[in-house]
Amino acid sequence: MKRILSFLCIFLPILSSCISNAEHQKKEQLLIGHWKEDKYACRLYNEMVFQENGQAKFLVGRHQWLEGSYQHLNGDLYDIVAPKGRHHEITIQVKGNQMKMSAAYVDSFCLMKRVT
Repeated sequence: MKRILSFLCIFLPILSSCISNAEHQKKEQLLIGHWKEDKYACRLYNEMVFQENGQAKFLVGRHQWLEGSYQHLNGDLYDIVAPKGRHHEITIQVKGNQMKMSAAYVDSFCLMKRVT
């Protein structure tokens, strides 16, 4: 009985970690790709490109691309980490081919749609 309990104490956390990691990877695949602002002009970024390695590019205005990154929070929520001096505390929520982006310091939000 002790061996079974010992095995379960070791095996269950490993199994739980694997399941959690698989769910995270599945959620991240929803984010990966090129996103553009929808009908309404975005006050934050006009386009965003998310890569699998956690890196991202953000288009400001129509000509300036900034390098940055993103971090998975939980579920379908992500934090954007932009270069120093740019927008901070930006959260995005991904639902299929649409994304809702909001910032702590802006009273509005904008919608983006997947391009690729």
